[in-house]
Amino acid sequence: MAPEIVAAGTMTADLAKPAVLPSRAYVTFLAGDGDYVKGVVGLAKGLRKVKSLYPLVVAVLPDVPAEHRRVLEEQGCIVREIEPVYPPENQTQFAMAYYVINYSKLRIWEFVEYSKMIYLDGDIQVYDNIDHLFDLEDGHLYAVMDCFCEKTWSHTPQYKIGYCQQCPDKVKWPENLGQPPALYFNAGMFVFEPSLLTYENLMSTLRITRPTPFAEQDFLNMFFRDIYKPIPNIYNLVLAMLWRHPENVELNQVKVVHYCAAGSKPWRYTGKEENMQRSDIKMLVKKWWEIFNDESLNYKKSVAQNEGALEPGVLQPLIVAAMNEANATGRNSYPFSPSHSLSPSSPNPTAPDGSQPEVHPNEIVSYFREWFVSRKKPFFDTVFEILRTQEESAADSALSRLYLRLSEILILDVLDYGKKNVLSCLKFFDWAGRQPGFHHTRTTFDAIFLIISKAKMMNLMLQFLQNYMKQRYFHKIRHYNILVMGYAVVGKPEIALQVYGEMRFLGVDLDELAYHVLLNSFIDHWLF
Repeated sequence: MAPEIVAAGTMTADLAKPAVLPSRAYVTFLAGDGDYVKGVVGLAKGLRKVKSLYPLVVAVLPDVPAEHRRVLEEQGCIVREIEPVYPPENQTQFAMAYYVINYSKLRIWEFVEYSKMIYLDGDIQVYDNIDHLFDLEDGHLYAVMDCFCEKTWSHTPQYKIGYCQQCPDKVKWPENLGQPPALYFNAGMFVFEPSLLTYENLMSTLRITRPTPFAEQDFLNMFFRDIYKPIPNIYNLVLAMLWRHPENVELNQVKVVHYCAAGSKPWRYTGKEENMQRSDIKMLVKKWWEIFNDESLNYKKSVAQNEGALEPGVLQPLIVAAMNEANATGRNSYPFSPSHSLSPSSPNPTAPDGSQPEVHPNEIVSYFREWFVSRKKPFFDTVFEILRTQEESAADSALSRLYLRLSEILILDVLDYGKKNVLSCLKFFDWAGRQPGFHHTRTTFDAIFLIISKAKMMNLMLQFLQNYMKQRYFHKIRHYNILVMGYAVVGKPEIALQVYGEMRFLGVDLDELAYHVLLNSFIDHWLF
């Protein structure tokens, strides 16, 4: 019997239901300095082409170079650095050697600033709007069923007897083998709800689970087997379906294509591998390149032409600020009245008979861009007023009430805006690093160091930064070292000592240079 699939007909193909936009996002994963960044750029442009309402978050490992991060940010992506996750030590032979690094994808369950996310592999392209998937019922993980017919499945009983869940009635599961295996999804695309509790359960389960050939995909299938619900193949067309199960593919209805077959990555395509000379494969590779090469889809040209336009990480908290202002003034709509022109230069004032003239979408975009830019300075002024005038606990509470959607871009913007107020910048950096689901990146670490180094003892600070560049990256240790040294050099040794106490409680310690700076600050302030 074929499995029950959440019917595409139950989901409108139009825009998703109204929601607070920043609470939803697409997310992908990137590791290393290879050419997969091209796939992510293509994905970002594809989402823009289909007019998705939601941003693309890119979870990057520390080994992703700064140049690749810059390219992604220029394409409107929200770059989030994550720490690697490794399975228990074992002798498992993965189906592909690089699969082991994919366990780091589990970190995306920490992104709790978003209520729901759609994960997409970097070798995926979106050819039709799928925002409506965000409206699927909560409490389930939604994904497309995989196919067992490829040779990479040769280690499984499914492959050996010719059984596939894509056509379960063609070769039935033998009764002598017991119940058929649970439905199994391809983890290149899935709809999920971030949760710190789920993340902790994932990590604790991973520590006691023997890794298997398909790495994190096997693990996710095992972990979510009770809440997994299949969705149609059009939301993740694995290319092998074209020759393994053509009867299940209606290519003109496919919304998402997964270029995961050997030799099918468009940016590496040569046509020499098996099945890569098929006309449908050539057509899909051509479609991918058309999007990748379309300069009109570049973020800077299509969305942010104005010099003063805001990056996505800054836009999100300002949306909240706009909503707060509307509430405070008793308005329940956007910050303009539909019965008035959108701006002084608007060519469409209200008609004499009271009817509303047609308003071009570009005018609305322009109006909101101007509104957000005008609110940027007062918003940052509010942040620094809180940091400058309130004690730590009160400041933490006040900042939390701003509902900031923390991102690398937002942190850099705040630090750049207030860089002359070193102590307030350090307090903001400290506060941000303690918020659930957010981790500082190498770039934000370097930004706060640059600010601190100009305050006092520049040579010591730069020496410390260079020392860290030579060592393996440990997020928690570096974070605390920066706070201790930062508070010490700006004349707050008592706060530095408090942070050091937290370090010792957590079982981590300062390095030799940080000790030197801390002790000197005690002497400078007559604490000995």
